[in-house]
Amino acid sequence: MSVGLIKPKIVVLCAVRNEEWILRHFLCACSRFADHVLVADQNSYDKTLQICSDFPKVTRIVNDSREFNEGDRIQLLIREARERFGLGNVLLALDADEIPVNTLQSEQQWRTIREIEPGVILRFSKPDIDIDGQTLVDMGSIWKLGYIDDGAEHTAAKIHAQRVPSPADAPIFDAADISFLHVNLIRPDALRAKRRMYCALENAQGISSLRRRLLAYNRFIDFSTSGSTRTITREWIDALAADGLHLSDVPEEPPFWQDYEVLRLFRIHGMKRFWLDDLWDADWAQISHRCRMAGWDETPEKLKFPPLYIRLISRILQLIYQAASRAKHAIKSFGGLFGKA
Repeated sequence: MSVGLIKPKIVVLCAVRNEEWILRHFLCACSRFADHVLVADQNSYDKTLQICSDFPKVTRIVNDSREFNEGDRIQLLIREARERFGLGNVLLALDADEIPVNTLQSEQQWRTIREIEPGVILRFSKPDIDIDGQTLVDMGSIWKLGYIDDGAEHTAAKIHAQRVPSPADAPIFDAADISFLHVNLIRPDALRAKRRMYCALENAQGISSLRRRLLAYNRFIDFSTSGSTRTITREWIDALAADGLHLSDVPEEPPFWQDYEVLRLFRIHGMKRFWLDDLWDADWAQISHRCRMAGWDETPEKLKFPPLYIRLISRILQLIYQAASRAKHAIKSFGGLFGKA
């Protein structure tokens, strides 16, 4: 049957691991506009299974891989969507902490999107809610989170992967009336644990330099300056509350599974490998103790922390890299002005 004769479905793709803290709100919000939600559950030990079973539109897929690989889990979700529902559908790839904001405008735009021909990339805004629970930090509609599926091949990196097919010559539709609230900055301890994990993973997999890791994952980054700011509207607050999300009640309860993952990498690769990375603001002795009490056997037999002088060297390198980066940016900006003159 021709794709054009079939009413396209909106299929949400979401990979999770221990997202109980936000998963119910996410699935509730997605169920309002999506036809199906595919959740690839990677070894969660919280209430993920129970929560997924409460939503008729949700299909839980088991991802039993022990390794953290964003590319593999994206491929798993896209493959499942195509096998279950065919082509011509709207593939929308979201993390569980990216909550759809359901408004009258978004409802109308989803109707428009269902009429778009296959092969189009969908771009959205994904503002962060800052720690005050009132300020949105928005980089604009730059996030390629959706694709009208025509069967295009998709390759993705292990970390920070592009979530949907993005052919170089594909047209782009900016869905300006649809936003996903990123509930990220409002949980600073959990965010820090996540960034420590990414730093350790990039080191362990050899996919980035120490310079990049010290610039991208240091504890001193101020994310509130990474975009334009505005106050969240009452319409958004009410829309989120309708799906059960109250920003004043977002939980942040350590330990976080990302720290357990870092301990696993310490055990596999040895802690010395990570000494120059900015990972040492966590109480690894306490986290390791909690890990063993929970029955995990993947912690290092002995914790060997970097001496003070190594930590000082790491901090000095970070400052040097930051200064060099700012200087390079200033030179580039000056060159651009000079070229226009």
